Amino acid sequence: KELPLGLTAEDPRVILGLVGHPNVGKSSLLNALIGRKVVSVKSTPGHTKILQTITLDERTCLCDSPGVVFPRVDIPPAAQVIGMLIPPAQVREPFSAIRWLNDHLPKPLPTLLKLQPLPEADVELLDLSGHAASVSLGGPLPWSPLSICHQYGAQRNFHVGGSVDLHKAGMDIVARAL
Repeated sequence: KELPLGLTAEDPRVILGLVGHPNVGKSSLLNALIGRKVVSVKSTPGHTKILQTITLDERTCLCDSPGVVFPRVDIPPAAQVIGMLIPPAQVREPFSAIRWLNDHLPKPLPTLLKLQPLPEADVELLDLSGHAASVSLGGPLPWSPLSICHQYGAQRNFHVGGSVDLHKAGMDIVARAL
């Protein structure tokens, strides 16, 4: 009988590999197949860093691999972060992902995060064309990714050097979305 992939009956071992996107349960499946914890499992994408081989019997090995992600040019990077195609450890700035979240959630992100409204103020904002746009006197400030992170970080005491740590707040919001 002919075996697949050029294997012969004399080959000492069959290797079965678990391959897929990050954080889909490859390591958990391997532990379930063995019946006990043989590889470490975390809810954070990218925890498995190297190929791990577990001997099942004298003829069979199971291999657990790190998540495999192929670059997608048809999906914006911010959506790839939220879709867990980019591991959180590789996210340099969370603000684009927060904007994507806020634009695509059924409820505004500040409402879901239970953020206190921004203080009322008389502020001038620059629109994309570079023209100043006035916020009505006494009206609330509009939410932006930075203001969401600022308020979120302030409410959770994320401070560094006397200021709100916007990056930490943003990464925490992204982690909650995952």
